Amino acid sequence: GALREARARGIVVVRASRIAEGCVRSRLEVDDEAFGFAVSGTLGPPKARILVQMLIANGITDPPAVRRAFALT
Repeated sequence: GALREARARGIVVVRASRIAEGCVRSRLEVDDEAFGFAVSGTLGPPKARILVQMLIANGITDPPAVRRAFALT
């Protein structure tokens, strides 16, 4: 799909949800590690976007490093 194509082009992909409460967990709907995705955990899309922007600005785009950063939130 589109997310896999984006990741193949080197784009950082983070799955997030717009629901009011809850958490996006890894490997429940998608094999995130296999596709190089990260999940936002408890961060909503706006906060996840800010974290991704900070990571990219600091040269962090490697999927495992992005996943580690989101795991710390």
